[in-house]
Amino acid sequence: MKKKLASKVIAGVLTSAMVLGMAACGNDNQGNSSENSSGNSQSSTPDSGSSATTPENSGSASSENPGGGDSANTPISITVSLPGDNVLAEEGTDEHYLKLISEINAYANVNASFDIRLESTYSKQLVLRYAAQDVADVMRIYTDAVFWSACVGGGTYTVDEPEFDANGDPVMVDELDENGQPKKDENGNVIQVQKTNPVEVTVADGLFWDLTDYIDDYDNLKTIPEATRAAASYNGRMYFIPLSRTLARNGVGFRKDWCEKLNLAFWNKIEAGEDPTWDDFYDMLYAFTYNDPDGNGLNDTCGLLLDQWMGQDMWNNVGVWFGAPNEWGIDENGDLVYKLMTDEYKAMLKAARQLYEDGLINDGSQSGVPAWYEIGPGKSRNELQKSLGGASIQNLDYMRKIETTLEKDGVGGATEDAPIFWLNGYVTTESGNYEPHCYPTSGFSGGLAITKKNIKTEEQLKQVLQFINDMADGEAMNLIEYGWEGETYEIDEDGYVKLWLENDEEAKAKLEAAGVADTKYRNGFNQIICYYTAEENARPVETAPAKGAIQIRENELYEADIPLTVPNYGASFYQTKTYVNDGAALDAIIYGTDQLTEGSRGCQLAYIMGEIDDAGLEAAIDQWWAAGGEQWTKEINEAYHAAGN
Repeated sequence: MKKKLASKVIAGVLTSAMVLGMAACGNDNQGNSSENSSGNSQSSTPDSGSSATTPENSGSASSENPGGGDSANTPISITVSLPGDNVLAEEGTDEHYLKLISEINAYANVNASFDIRLESTYSKQLVLRYAAQDVADVMRIYTDAVFWSACVGGGTYTVDEPEFDANGDPVMVDELDENGQPKKDENGNVIQVQKTNPVEVTVADGLFWDLTDYIDDYDNLKTIPEATRAAASYNGRMYFIPLSRTLARNGVGFRKDWCEKLNLAFWNKIEAGEDPTWDDFYDMLYAFTYNDPDGNGLNDTCGLLLDQWMGQDMWNNVGVWFGAPNEWGIDENGDLVYKLMTDEYKAMLKAARQLYEDGLINDGSQSGVPAWYEIGPGKSRNELQKSLGGASIQNLDYMRKIETTLEKDGVGGATEDAPIFWLNGYVTTESGNYEPHCYPTSGFSGGLAITKKNIKTEEQLKQVLQFINDMADGEAMNLIEYGWEGETYEIDEDGYVKLWLENDEEAKAKLEAAGVADTKYRNGFNQIICYYTAEENARPVETAPAKGAIQIRENELYEADIPLTVPNYGASFYQTKTYVNDGAALDAIIYGTDQLTEGSRGCQLAYIMGEIDDAGLEAAIDQWWAAGGEQWTKEINEAYHAAGN
């Protein structure tokens, strides 16, 4: 049971914190070499950033007393492994570092010790750590093939382990280009990287707990959205608690001032609290292209300004507006169906083709506007900031920065309170029955997994899950991210948290007066926060909300559009035999191998650009089906239904 934090910490609490300190990762092999998903490895040596000190009587879980207790009323002893550049953690003597651990433990009623390793090497260590079972009870993990193998299946991997000299320093070599010549940076200096050597490791399966059936028993964890659960699962099972990242991050950005000038329904409806339709979107793009929205008398603007990102994700955004699946949807029979096989996907392609045929997408025909394939991936923002285009479909944060630049440059009288560029999460379509849909991100970045090495019983598992759940309470988040009022932050006149940071002289003086030597004491600890919080567990106090209309709008869409995100219901089941063997070839039929070159473009873009007609599209779909799409559909449905769906 969680305990509320006292406003002041008594001497006895600090004394107990001195005992808790940093622990090794749940075993005695702290010096074992470890490595990560990317295939790079790192020997864990005392001077490599690993916190190798285990204070005496720390309460770490052991094989003799796994988990430290089986009663929900008895504080469980656990080790937690996290990435974070925290020299204070390595030393294990900083007063506020120890105080933070003590208050975390008091709040969650646990005895947790923390192994915080350098961010630059943490993920690279994971493969070898899995292989050696050099694992903590709770691990910050990254989802890759090796992690899934450690959950189910196991496997042998050849990985690149970095080389160190006799002093433990990295052995550096020149980075070579495709011609075997040393690469140079923008200043002409040769780029060096750490030398690596291949090493073969075997990862056993069953290292991590399956958490699927427990998550909804916890008030914070049960708020994890459906789309995120689908993306974070393997064969329908969740083996980690995802760390939240913005889920409803995609949408459309557009020139609000041009809409107002031309009296366009797209903006008028949004301003009136209504949903704009695809017809409104088309009319806006047409007006932006042909009705001289900038008033200079030239044909130098484009409706929809895209870049080389005009591939899979770009049209997936539009696809869900039309009611197409986010890759895999569920048909009327309860089976998974791939988007390529749906009428809604084909409706999206026809609508996108119309935009291209009518010159509303930058193809180089507009004076002064580069063709989409001439603009590098993600670089269309530069052209939008030059007022060469009126709208784009990207992630919202990317497009919010367009407005920030327009304000900075004083374009069109743009100010923080009167923006000229605006955001919306979606448009509605007749194909989608005018229901709003948003194309999501995965909604997470890695997560927290619980190992079976010392957490051996269901009772212990539930206690550890309660700890992870408690760390997502607003009070615990405030403690970890803000610290203590009067020591690391103050409450301003509006009731918001104002953090004291060393880069501000006045704040630095306040920190010194409060006896805070370095605010890096908290580095890494935010990695135990999953950021899924039930409404009743909201933060007691918060930092000031975003300033500026466009930032406020972006944050509003992030929250409001979460229920509208469309899950990829097949995301958890991709690793079927057919997709493992033939997935690249199947994807190439749709997306091509080089979208810049005619003949190398997949059927999706070739159809939009008018290079193939309806018959050509159907022929490509038939090719996909015969080349393995049918078998993949069969296999993915078998896995989907075997998971209880």
